[in-house]
Amino acid sequence: MTISTDYDPASPVSLPTVEERALSSVLKLAPARRSLPSWVKAEMNWVRRLWWHTKAYGTILGVALLAGGSIVVLLFHRKLRQLFR
Repeated sequence: MTISTDYDPASPVSLPTVEERALSSVLKLAPARRSLPSWVKAEMNWVRRLWWHTKAYGTILGVALLAGGSIVVLLFHRKLRQLFR
């Protein structure tokens, strides 16, 4: 089975043969991974947790600021309408 870099929408799609599917399931064509030391894994987990916490808290803070800003604008608009009525 070859993978072509040229894309031709008019060409038919070639499906893998039974032999190719059997060979790929036997070989488990995944690349081999090297094992990292435990302290590197721990540091990576710490950085990953910190990254996702900052994204989550940043989102919450952004929504809170938008809500607060909206309330301030609505109160300002209400006061101006009462002033010029």
